[in-house]
Amino acid sequence: MGDFVEKVLEIAGLVELIATFKDQDVDENVLRKLPDCQVGSLEERLLADIVPSIGRRLKIINAIREVAAKSSEQQLENMYKLVLINNEETCSQSNNNFEQESICSVNISEVDKCLSLSDQLFNVKEIIVQSDREKGTAKGQEMLQLIISQGMASFQVKSLIKRRTVNYLIRNYSNYPPRHVKKNLAECISSQLFGHLAEQQQIDIKSLFYSDAKSIDTEEMDQKGRIIYKNIPATGLIEDRLKYLRNKNCISIRKKPRVLDSITNDPTVEEYEMKSWLSNSKSPASQVLQYMKDTFNLRSLELKNTTNLSNTLQEWPHLLETSGVIDQDFERLNPGKSEIMLRKWPSIAKQICEFAERSQTKAIAESGIKKMFSTLSLDEITIAAFVMLPYLTSTSAYKKRGAKKVKISAAAAADFFIQFVSKTFDLESFKANESERRQPFVVCVGDLANLIIKDVYVMLERKLIKSPTIISAVDLCFKLFHVLKLKFPDECYPVWSFFDHTVYQINEIVSPPASYKENLGRLVPIKNGPSLLKFKLHCVLSALYCGAMGANICFGRLSTTEKLQGSIFLMTYLICAVSRWNYGLSPGPIRVINSFLLYDAGPLKDLLHISMQSGVVKIMRMFIWLMEFSICVIPILQLVLLTFAPCTAPFILSMIPNCREGSIPGFQVGIHLFESWMGYHTMYSGATWLCYVLLGGITGFLEYLKIMETLVS
Repeated sequence: MGDFVEKVLEIAGLVELIATFKDQDVDENVLRKLPDCQVGSLEERLLADIVPSIGRRLKIINAIREVAAKSSEQQLENMYKLVLINNEETCSQSNNNFEQESICSVNISEVDKCLSLSDQLFNVKEIIVQSDREKGTAKGQEMLQLIISQGMASFQVKSLIKRRTVNYLIRNYSNYPPRHVKKNLAECISSQLFGHLAEQQQIDIKSLFYSDAKSIDTEEMDQKGRIIYKNIPATGLIEDRLKYLRNKNCISIRKKPRVLDSITNDPTVEEYEMKSWLSNSKSPASQVLQYMKDTFNLRSLELKNTTNLSNTLQEWPHLLETSGVIDQDFERLNPGKSEIMLRKWPSIAKQICEFAERSQTKAIAESGIKKMFSTLSLDEITIAAFVMLPYLTSTSAYKKRGAKKVKISAAAAADFFIQFVSKTFDLESFKANESERRQPFVVCVGDLANLIIKDVYVMLERKLIKSPTIISAVDLCFKLFHVLKLKFPDECYPVWSFFDHTVYQINEIVSPPASYKENLGRLVPIKNGPSLLKFKLHCVLSALYCGAMGANICFGRLSTTEKLQGSIFLMTYLICAVSRWNYGLSPGPIRVINSFLLYDAGPLKDLLHISMQSGVVKIMRMFIWLMEFSICVIPILQLVLLTFAPCTAPFILSMIPNCREGSIPGFQVGIHLFESWMGYHTMYSGATWLCYVLLGGITGFLEYLKIMETLVS
């Protein structure tokens, strides 16, 4: 569980909870997330289940902050001895690259070489004061006065400095600022805010805010007698805050561009020599794997530019002939993803079979499986899940066959994913005659109906690669798409996309609702479970409410005058309910707004003053302001109307036959408040998309065209 958890509980005076935390697997990583976690988050609910008392929970959170602050301040005392090594040796020892920065301390970029820390990039005091003006507060100025009066900074002061400076850092240098910029910011904080302290104290404060990544000597040797170095990532308050905001906003660096950057260098003569050796040698296996690893850049470049995959595979025979090469290349492309399929598929397969048995009996019948799913063994569940995927993910997609479009059936998708053949099937003739499927697919020799498999192969370019199990075969097939840079076939695109998004999580899917992040300048998806549930509930309630009002107007006992009067309210709510309906959480509306935000922040941002002076823009801004004002006023006026005329059509009380005879006052007030709340959230959500996607989008397009005409002329 770690010393961190024990220290936290000791300071909080709750030592008796150590055993409980250990049983629940609560470690340092979980505790560090608690002070900054959102209300209703998984961490908060976990702590509430373990520690029901609110007072105890507050003690634990305060203790976490205290221990974290102490550990950061003592960082220099526990720092490892930094071993300076030359750039070439360090980079050859390091196989795993950090996402944010190079681990080699001395692998300084060109920017670092020409920019020393004495060239201060930040005016920290001005950043804090400017943040005060933006937020309409004086906390920053009070903090500066506190530093001057006390000479040192409390936890609250350091926390405020961290938040204000990191927000400025993200706005001006992105979520992944260069290493030298973070070092410069830490230097500016220590010299500008704590310049009155001794030199050693300033160094300690600088290290508290940021310490660079480094490699240390572990005093151990590998098999070849080379020193093994341990990689220590960058630490400090600045780095911790950046990581927290990136995780909170689900921001990450894409892996593929990073790999492409590494292969844009011109191949060396040595790589071509190793390629020649690989073309003519099959042993020793260890040297084959090492040379395949060393020629990864050359091979990736050739695969990217090839127009004939068959010829490229002939030039690199070990890609398909030597076991482990595809896994090695895939791990290089997607670090940490290589073993996910082998470890997680049994549990995923169980969920797929349970879903199919519960709600997809027709798909089971189409798949050809004769066995009852409730009687399947673990191995049979693994096979059945693969067989069912094409039927469960089947969509109404089409592919081109000549000049015609042919609909892709679930059976066709299944054949392009896994093809079952009998034991007496002639694989050699099948391999020689196969010409339709150009992408890799799995061939199983056995009985599909009874889920019996004798042999499993992966077929690519008329070559059969034998695999020990069907899981390893599908795993190899998926990795071939990425390593050989192949597109998923149209026939079973949803199946491979399922593995891409859900199993390996290489390209994860995001979905709204969303919130605006000021530091990013765009909308980001909300991934909080309760928020998503609440959003879906509001969508359903709006639909039901409009349905009830429509039924009252069409079939209720209302006069013609009341029906015409009620139709005005119905049309208002119906337009807003249709505009806000997004139960499937489609990211389309967010992408539209983000596109306009990105365009406004792009190269033409200096010309936007032309649009701001346009009469159309001024009128539209005024119109949107009036709509936003009306959203707040209409529910209030509706509540006033229903208070004095509770039977007004088409609202709920008008559906009661004896409405005018009077009813319980408390009941009436509750109904009126409910309808006002329904009107507010329906109009607020619906008008957001109407104002900023429809009306704002149309105006934006017209003004952008006007700017382009100005530039052309």
